[in-house]
Amino acid sequence: MHLEELKQKLEHLDDTQLQLVARFVHSLEGDMEQPWNNYYSEQTPQEKAETFLTWISNLPKVGHSLPDEAFDRAALYD
Repeated sequence: MHLEELKQKLEHLDDTQLQLVARFVHSLEGDMEQPWNNYYSEQTPQEKAETFLTWISNLPKVGHSLPDEAFDRAALYD
């Protein structure tokens, strides 16, 4: 990803997403006072669920999955 593309994507993030990006950047810089996992331990179960669902909704949409046969145990031994 090019720097300009990254800047454009950052402009479209909501406040929650920007907070996550900021915490990540701080953790890379070594300036973060609390470990990354403490952020999640401070959230309520509802907030954790919302964060997770937001993360999932931003994953790339792929058009293909494994075929059904790939999930069949018998196919392991073919």
